[in-house]
Amino acid sequence: MKHKNDSREKILIAAAHLFQTKGFNATGLNEILKEKWFPKRFLYYYFPNGKEELALEAIKVSTQNIKSNLMRIWRNMKIPLKPFSQLLLI
Repeated sequence: MKHKNDSREKILIAAAHLFQTKGFNATGLNEILKEKWFPKRFLYYYFPNGKEELALEAIKVSTQNIKSNLMRIWRNMKIPLKPFSQLLLI
């Protein structure tokens, strides 16, 4: 099952990158798939509701990556996390 999750994750990462750099409306599904050379059927297998579902999942992945990066930075700077816990929903 790891292969399945790897493919899904790669599509999400490519989508998140393109949505962030070009915007949702300017990014087509074919462009996302071309980024990692996946056939279109992969997209609809993992995201049966299409581009909108893919965008929502990409936002979740991006949000989690941002939270993880902020936590790593704050730990390295030794800043107390209490004031930030509500922002990160810890």
